Amino acid sequence: MARPSVARERRAQILNAFADCIREYGLAGSSLERIAERAGVKRQIIRHYFGNRRAVADAMVELIVDETRDRYEALIATLPAGRDRRTLLLDYLFGGAFDDDLEDNVFVDELVAASHRDPELRARLLGIYRLFEDLATAELAAFYPRAPKSRCREVAHAMMCMAVSHAGMLAIGFPRKRSRAVRQAADILVDSLADS
Repeated sequence: MARPSVARERRAQILNAFADCIREYGLAGSSLERIAERAGVKRQIIRHYFGNRRAVADAMVELIVDETRDRYEALIATLPAGRDRRTLLLDYLFGGAFDDDLEDNVFVDELVAASHRDPELRARLLGIYRLFEDLATAELAAFYPRAPKSRCREVAHAMMCMAVSHAGMLAIGFPRKRSRAVRQAADILVDSLADS
């Protein structure tokens, strides 16, 4: 009988080690040697499963895209009809769930910083944020059907910018109590769609 493939588990092990290295050493300091050491494998194993560091980074971004899409789609799918859907979306963005994992925020910040010099990475990250913008736009348009879709997209974009920036501010030490004011500003922004 053939041995079951360990490829999926090994790739996940390497990607987890890569994420840990980025959090500790930054993207530039996450060499194949450090990744291998953190994963508890030889460098050749990483080359076998991925090829080079760029391929590991590409796989990591792809994983983030998939997880982000799944998380947003699951959130939207589970929101109940009516005003609670709007409240739950805002709670997700400004109530702690979006900014809760500061280690993940450090990781994403590293990728965003690297994307300034890397057009391929920039395009992939743009895809993540556009996905959120599309999902939030659809949700706002469903809640405010008389608002122009272009205005719903503008508000979705502004909400995304607020949530990402707020998470960044929390990561550098601003007090969490500021979240209430950001949430209030988001409420006002979203409520402006009723007047559109």
